[in-house]
Amino acid sequence: MRSIAHAHDDIRVTVRRRLPLPVRCAGAVSIATLGAGFALTGSIHTAHASSSGCVAGGYSSQVCVGVHGASVRVAEVDGGLILTARQSMTGYWTIKSNDGQINITTPTQTFSNQSYVHAQSYNSGWYTINKDLANGGTVCSSFYQASGPIGTACVGIKA
Repeated sequence: MRSIAHAHDDIRVTVRRRLPLPVRCAGAVSIATLGAGFALTGSIHTAHASSSGCVAGGYSSQVCVGVHGASVRVAEVDGGLILTARQSMTGYWTIKSNDGQINITTPTQTFSNQSYVHAQSYNSGWYTINKDLANGGTVCSSFYQASGPIGTACVGIKA
């Protein structure tokens, strides 16, 4: 699992990718066999006020989540997608909290990276939340194509 995170202030970043069932089972066995200190969900580090993280998604893409806030107060959230050179995807994000206070589904859009060399990032736009979430809660962003989700990135809320 590849992950990228940028962090500031009081929010813990966690990234998670949902794999197809055969891969999830094989991955869990491999991780246990290797004796790694993490499973398919990995904690990155504690941040202050704002945080974001990305996880490898399907089709050589990355799915991202961003949260602005302080402690357990979430001011705004967004979803992100990073496409490799000459890659296109059509889909939408869902951005949700585990307690149900955040439940956003964006309109379907098509994203096309025209570069022959560089990756390109796209985002859902920031959605204003201004709510206190439970300490230890999560905010997750998933990107969906017609065939289903390609990945999920999560941010853990920490007081």
